[in-house]
Amino acid sequence: MNHNKEETHNFPCCPYKIYCYCNNPFTKHPNENNMTYWEHLSFSMSLSTTFCIGSFQSFIHGLFPCFYKTSSSDKITYLNNKISTIHNTI
Repeated sequence: MNHNKEETHNFPCCPYKIYCYCNNPFTKHPNENNMTYWEHLSFSMSLSTTFCIGSFQSFIHGLFPCFYKTSSSDKITYLNNKISTIHNTI
């Protein structure tokens, strides 16, 4: 059975749409945000590191309230500024 683009376009899970989406899965989202794959990877890893540090600090603060009193709000402010800077350049 031969399918062309027009015949399969109306079906939500047609092979053509799956192919188009999966054809370039590593660069679709980064390109939508004006980044290369490597820029996006670097940015995401920096966010991940910040989340991990913040998670650890929050855990310690929960056990010992005298430590890292403002670390959660400081991390939120830092991440908001970092993400806003990226989105403002798009």
